Parts: sequence; C-alpha cells; structure tokens
Amino acid sequence: MGISHQFRGETIIPYKTVFVFERERDDDWFGSGYFIEYFHHDLIKEVYYTIRWSTFTGNLETEITLRADNRAEGNFIIPNSIINDQEIKGEAKFNGNTISNFALKRITTKPDVSNVKYWGYNELYITWHTVSYTGQLNLEREYNGKNYTPSKITITFDVDPVYNNGGGSSYIREDYTDAPWGTFLADKVKSWSYRDDTMWLTTEDDTYYCFYNATVTEDKISGIYYVRTNESVDFTLHRTDDPDWDTITQWGIESRLK
Repeated sequence: MGISHQFRGETIIPYKTVFVFERERDDDWFGSGYFIEYFHHDLIKEVYYTIRWSTFTGNLETEITLRADNRAEGNFIIPNSIINDQEIKGEAKFNGNTISNFALKRITTKPDVSNVKYWGYNELYITWHTVSYTGQLNLEREYNGKNYTPSKITITFDVDPVYNNGGGSSYIREDYTDAPWGTFLADKVKSWSYRDDTMWLTTEDDTYYCFYNATVTEDKISGIYYVRTNESVDFTLHRTDDPDWDTITQWGIESRLK
C-alpha cells in the first residue's frame, strides 16, 4: 500500500501488505482481524498488527483501526472505495496522509499467525528479535566465606529494550576466572522491566538484578549497580552478538551457590 515508516532514521516501505478481515456473520459490516507488512530489510521482515474494521455502505467508506494491547495506534479511512469479492481499491487516508491508487487483491490462503507473540504498530517497535549486551559489572558472589567478582556479564533480551519496557524469556550469564564452581553462572530471566530509569531482571531461581539511573541505547546500557547497601558502582554494557545459549547445561545462580 506504500505506507512509509521511520525506522532508526531510515524511511522504509513494505513491498507487500496482507489484510485479513474476520467477522462472525456474513452480513456483518464490522469485525476484527489483522494485517501484515513485509519488508526487504536486514532487521525487519514482517510486522503484525491487529485491527478493527467497519464498512459504511451508504458511501462505500471503509474504516480500519489498528490496535495493539487494546489501544488504537492508527487508522485507515478508505473513502469512495471499490469493494467486491476480488479486490478493494481506491484512495486511502492513513492518520491524515493520503495513499493514492492502492489496490488489495483477494487471496485464498490466510497467513498463519498462531505463533505471533507481539502485535503493535507504534513507530515499528522491533519486538520480535533478541539483542545482547556484555561488559564488566563489579557485583560480588559469596561462596564458602569468600567473594568472587565476574570478569564480565552478558544479557540477552527477548525483545529490544530500546523500544520496549519489559519482557521475559531472556538470559543472563556471569563469567569467572577463579571461581570454584567453574567458569560461569547462568540463568534464564523470567521477567524484566525498564521504567523510570530503573531496570529490573528476575531469573528463574529468583536472582535479582537492579540497575539504577539506567540509560539504554542501541549501543550500550549504562547506570549504577549497588554491590551492597550504600555502596554502588558504575557500569557500562556494550551491544554484542547473541551467544549460543543452547550450549549451556547448568542453569541457576543463587541456587548453585548454596
């Protein structure tokens, strides 16, 4: 349809858009559904949106509202459109911008969205790929009366924290050079949040990480970490490639130190 988006300072346009209109009865003039935009881009392949739609037959005007988490994120108005069993075409207005001479052809195969986890429109939140950060964090782990500090930690987020304020199903790893339990501790992160300059991570064995005065960019995460009460350290984690988490067979941090 030629809808342009701004993504990391770049204007991108989908090469294909698929709408799926769903309704409970054949004579309904409103319903729900979804649509998918497809891109030729290294980071973005498909973006999924839920919709509410309605058709006003008096003037053949169709309105489609995009929704994410029950919030309206944008809407199409298609005035004077031609709608039949083969196509929808005409001129569309999207959030006040005109898209001329568009045409949607009918397809017989509905795309499979059963495994889609994230839906949204707002400025193309890239919620469907993992990102990782690594660096030194001078935390301490006590074991048999002695404290150990990791040489580095690595965090893989299930969704990009630059564009999202929380998620789950992530990973964290602490690497050591002189620890009696081995070269690393690692655990699966069951939830994380980033709000009001504070980032919380909670692992499956209930190990907690809290970063204060946190700043998250595409290149790094920086902030303050409290080693103990009234004693904090500054830290910076830099963007890195995702590690191979499938090679880890021992999970748990606090649970492995008991």
